[in-house]
Amino acid sequence: MEGVDLVSLFFRGRQEQRAITSLPWVQGGPSPSGGSSLESQLALVPVFAAVRLICDSVSTLPVHAFRRTSEGRQPITTPTIIDRPGRYGTRGEWVSRGLASALMRGNAYGLKIGYDAANQTYKTIEWLDPRKVDYRRGEWIYEGRVVPESQMLHIPGLVLPSERLGVSPLAACRLAVEAGVEAQQFAATWHANRAVPSVHMKNVEQTLTSEQADTIRARAQEHIRAGQPFVTGKDWSLDFLSLSADDAGFVQSARLTASQVAAIFGVPPEMIGGDSAGSLTYSTVELNQIQFLTNTLRPWITRFEVAMSDLLPKPQYVKFNVDAMIRVDAKTRWEIHRVGREIGATNVDEIRTTEDREPLPDGQGQDYTPLAKVGAATPKEAR
Repeated sequence: MEGVDLVSLFFRGRQEQRAITSLPWVQGGPSPSGGSSLESQLALVPVFAAVRLICDSVSTLPVHAFRRTSEGRQPITTPTIIDRPGRYGTRGEWVSRGLASALMRGNAYGLKIGYDAANQTYKTIEWLDPRKVDYRRGEWIYEGRVVPESQMLHIPGLVLPSERLGVSPLAACRLAVEAGVEAQQFAATWHANRAVPSVHMKNVEQTLTSEQADTIRARAQEHIRAGQPFVTGKDWSLDFLSLSADDAGFVQSARLTASQVAAIFGVPPEMIGGDSAGSLTYSTVELNQIQFLTNTLRPWITRFEVAMSDLLPKPQYVKFNVDAMIRVDAKTRWEIHRVGREIGATNVDEIRTTEDREPLPDGQGQDYTPLAKVGAATPKEAR
């Protein structure tokens, strides 16, 4: 079924009501393990923070295309299928959608649409609702219909032996996530229901009837809500009552949940509100970013690089520019430029481009000759 537009096949007569690009895959429906829905799991602050952090970090990285040659790699113009993989939105939004599906469901499923024989690739890739995709008896099934293997883009997360589909981290760690959701809901209910009175007014001279107490309470509430001072006689005392979050266990519970969610997604706990990893936390932003890139993002970046490269005819492939994520101070950055130029790894124009400056005129900055050789050649030329 090469080149068959499965959008019209699967969604005939209802494209306007449920376009393939607007499927609410994170809304409603039970999780595969029978636990709470993904929308309630995403409502858990550490889960949302971890998913957002990874999706934003990967989807905003520049992507470059190359062709393998006998002399190494040659940069090429980014193919359309990589520059704008989806019919709607940017490449970053497309990567973010697929990555969110893989992070929360353990799998991202893309439908390849419109085969372009001239360029040996497809015209667009649309993400499918992962709740409606299944793999049975060696066939991909979407809403009860078979999808040819050649038209299914599958990016799994953690895959167990003998399995084709990835494991949903939120389903595998359901108990920890549900405990966090319940703790968050309990904290909200606690404050909403005012389990402990916020103010205690006491008359030290006389005993009030219930009607008198209600009248005084109404007057006090009226003035307090209006932000006005409440004036009383000498026989009244006003005490503000509070129960600290630490005493109620809310903060400790929230930190524990954040640390557990961080472990699930491989994110440094301190980046999503958990307790710091102590000695594993570096003293500079640069080293922390390198740790985050290496331990958290690199596996997902590699998965998407492989999947996106498979969309191109060989020997073309794509790479995410992870160097764009590492920000160093100006002094260190220019030292790196100097070393690169001295050994001939970069030329002046490349350095100027990195620093958002125009190339030198007449191709003066195109030379890659190591500076040591340039200096050695100068006396010869003088003679």
